Amino acid sequence: MASTPDDARYQEFKQKLRARRDELRYAVQEGLQAMGEGKFAREIGDLGDEGLAAWMQNLHVADLRHDVEELNDIEQALERIRTGDYGYCCDCGSEVAPARLRAYPTAKRCLECQEVYERKRRDYA
Repeated sequence: MASTPDDARYQEFKQKLRARRDELRYAVQEGLQAMGEGKFAREIGDLGDEGLAAWMQNLHVADLRHDVEELNDIEQALERIRTGDYGYCCDCGSEVAPARLRAYPTAKRCLECQEVYERKRRDYA
């Protein structure tokens, strides 16, 4: 079932994942630094609207949280490549379609299992 960690089929994905990881690390670092300096609060504070400032700050935090979650997904995908589990569904064990991996390199489920997973999450939300 599992491929070898250095399977040539996954080199393209490994490169894409690493490049995106580097972009996200930089964006998160910059965002955290800007928050630490109070840069956003000062810029928005000049507008004189505290409500807008709080909303913008919350939006920035949500963006950072999303980037960190994506970084986490990337690290997990790189680990699956390393262990030879990349490209196989974590739920049913079947192969994840290469087209799905090209569109979503961090995919850990086949499309059918992903749809079931999302439906369950909606039902419990």
